[in-house]
Amino acid sequence: MELNEYIKKLFAAAEKAGFEACECCYSSGENMEISVFDGEIDEYSLSASLGLGFRGLYGGRMGYASTRVLDDASIDWLVESARSSAELVDSDDKEFLFAGSERYSEVKAFEPALEELSARDKIDAALRLEKETLARDGRIRRVSGCSVISQSSELRMVNTLGLDVSTRGNALGAYVSPIAEEAGDTANAFAVRFGRDASVLDAGALADEASREALALLGASPCASGEYRVLLRHDVMAEMLETFCTADYRPTVFFTQYPGHAIELVRDYAEDYDMVVCLGGDGTLSEVTSGMM
Repeated sequence: MELNEYIKKLFAAAEKAGFEACECCYSSGENMEISVFDGEIDEYSLSASLGLGFRGLYGGRMGYASTRVLDDASIDWLVESARSSAELVDSDDKEFLFAGSERYSEVKAFEPALEELSARDKIDAALRLEKETLARDGRIRRVSGCSVISQSSELRMVNTLGLDVSTRGNALGAYVSPIAEEAGDTANAFAVRFGRDASVLDAGALADEASREALALLGASPCASGEYRVLLRHDVMAEMLETFCTADYRPTVFFTQYPGHAIELVRDYAEDYDMVVCLGGDGTLSEVTSGMM
């Protein structure tokens, strides 16, 4: 049954059953994942979900029910189940439904162009990504994982007090994990991207990133415990700072210069900040902890 028609019938049945006010929340979604291996489709999964939650005030008490099927039979079941649920409530707390606000901030989480990508487009993108990754360097011997993922969702909330809000969202992702080999040494890495733009499926950029990372790890070996000067790669530092910037923090980075320096830094500056984050070894962590005590 079409959603608007279903909601109209549901609210009418609830009113007839004696509900003073009622509300429903509808959600649906679809997820697709396509994985390839050695030039062939290795896995193709497509899952869809749908659900509708109903609640209503009956005799001043709130009753709840839910369904995954939108048909006439489920309407009667929802109303009766919610009424039975309300009758079991023994609390005197006042319950209410919200009529909504005058305005809501717009959340841009949906890109119509992504819905135009067919399953064939996504399969071709996955196959192309694996092929280009293998072609980047002779030392890239195989790809252990290569997938294209897409997802979409819809949420709508409606009640008899005038509230009717909805939102849609979708996203696209791609992932590749190459394995590099040279002189008996093996290294693997990965690159992954998610977004709401078809450029996420840029096979060349992903192949470059993943293969470069795998090749850079060839010849790496453990080092003895001790104190070393550490150089953080630009993207690692950027990701670390971005984590806090996107959470409305403005990070300040302090670098220790000598033993005991972390203790001094924490004691001198920690009270001026909401959070202290330590990046280092056991010794640095110990000093930071000591400085905060």
